Amino acid sequence: MASRTDSDPVQLAAQLARLQGYLHQDPDNVRLLADVADAQLQLALWDAARSTLGRILSLTPEDPLARYRLAVADHSQGLRDVAARSLLALLAEGHEHPVIRWRLARCLAEAADWPGVCSALETPPLDQLPANLLDDWALLQARAFHHQGSIAQAVSLMQQWQVLCGERGLPLQGRCALATLLLDNEQAEAAAALLARCTPAEIQTQPELSTVAGYLALSEGRGSQALGWFQHSLSLSAGSARAKLGAGLAEAMQGHSDLALQSLKAAVALSPAHLGSWHALAWVQLLAQDLDGAESSVRAALNQDETFGESHGGLALILVLKEQPDEARRRLRTALKLNPQGFNAMVAQWMLANHQTVLTPDVLQKLQQAFEGHVETSNPMLAALLKRWHAH
Repeated sequence: MASRTDSDPVQLAAQLARLQGYLHQDPDNVRLLADVADAQLQLALWDAARSTLGRILSLTPEDPLARYRLAVADHSQGLRDVAARSLLALLAEGHEHPVIRWRLARCLAEAADWPGVCSALETPPLDQLPANLLDDWALLQARAFHHQGSIAQAVSLMQQWQVLCGERGLPLQGRCALATLLLDNEQAEAAAALLARCTPAEIQTQPELSTVAGYLALSEGRGSQALGWFQHSLSLSAGSARAKLGAGLAEAMQGHSDLALQSLKAAVALSPAHLGSWHALAWVQLLAQDLDGAESSVRAALNQDETFGESHGGLALILVLKEQPDEARRRLRTALKLNPQGFNAMVAQWMLANHQTVLTPDVLQKLQQAFEGHVETSNPMLAALLKRWHAH
């Protein structure tokens, strides 16, 4: 279902004029109508294309190519759901051309229906795709896996894509996606190696790469450098929740609690489903002795996902600090059942066992010492934050 016409706009317009001249002599010629519609779509003449496609479908109502092209016009004019229904109908009838699946996946991605995107792109495998679809298809499929939390699956897909790219290597957007995936898959060394293979200009011009550079610096305790990268990333993409979160963590590490709170509140507003942002905000609020604010943040995380043990552990810790030990113990049992190694639950346990109800610098130092190995491994940024705070 690929285009049969030249992509140069001037040549396309001239060709369209010729085709319309022929069509004037033979108005019911379906092949001519299809060529006219193809040229109109490529020139973004959506209304004209819809009219031409309507004429084709009045002559041949089941024409799959005309129906696909009408879905393209619908999608391009913002009628995403209409387009998706048409594309699903074509697939249900057995029309399995990859461009149909690709267009459907794009519609579903715009609706943030990531399971639907994964389903749409499930077949064919990457090595059976037309060459002109490979990069866009693989990138969207990897993004969809990432959005669903299937990070290992996304990394595996990216590795397949990289092999298929051969000597040309992954395109820049693919390297951006892979760097973020490696970081989220706790493969910081691999992410750093990938970043080292990018040019300085690529890192400077791609907000995703700048953000990865920021998190790598943050994990090594280089808060000032990290903040510089996050601020640069935000100058390129102001709506990046990931960069806002990083900026908040970097500001907190440097002791700028007010700025950190502003950045972290912006991060959760941009991405309310990201539990890690709520927890980062809650910890900065805890360290600033804002127990009510921290509780509100943890409860917001629980509203997103009641099965996340760290949220229950965070609430248990807050209840300890609010001197509600019985409620804290009840919440702690839930936290430990969901995640026996959860850092928040372990801190709550320690606070209860040591009869502590205030996160003083001395208590923070003891916590940092008690859980140094665990927190350094599970959350190096939080470890650096605790270390900075008890020294503040």
